[in-house]
Amino acid sequence: IRSSDYELILKNPFLYYLIRRLGLVPAFNYSEALTRGSWFHTFLQFPSDPISPSKVKLRDRLEELHATCSNFGLDEQYAAFEEAERKDYNSALVWFQAIQQVPIIPTIGTFQELLDRNKWRLLATEKRITFKRPNGVTVAVDLDRLYFVEGTSMLWILDAKTTLRPPKTRMAICPL
Repeated sequence: IRSSDYELILKNPFLYYLIRRLGLVPAFNYSEALTRGSWFHTFLQFPSDPISPSKVKLRDRLEELHATCSNFGLDEQYAAFEEAERKDYNSALVWFQAIQQVPIIPTIGTFQELLDRNKWRLLATEKRITFKRPNGVTVAVDLDRLYFVEGTSMLWILDAKTTLRPPKTRMAICPL
């Protein structure tokens, strides 16, 4: 169960089951926060050059939107969908480029310098790890990036969280 699904589970467990377990979602299920967060995670996969590989993904996404519009007879609405997708892509790119310049740890420097460090060996991206808790419940975690820091025997987990709300508000609605 994702912490972001907490309210949905309480309000409508059956809808949670349909969406998260069966993967049934409306063909046009737009969320500015989710779309921009997805683009941010795409850029995170290519921290040194986020633009070139993501342009291919943007092209593929626009082709998918165009095909979906055609299938539903919504060809006239495609321009609005394309505009929204491009806006979300560009907004997330600006977020990513801005965060790269933020100093995070005095001994490391900026976020980009953290990602570029040659002592940091990337072990996995978008890695799902599952384990059983002592009470028998299986727990899963999706790691955006997992690093091994050579010379220290330390693992670092990088998990990007994006939100259109203030961070304290987001944390208040995701108590888990």
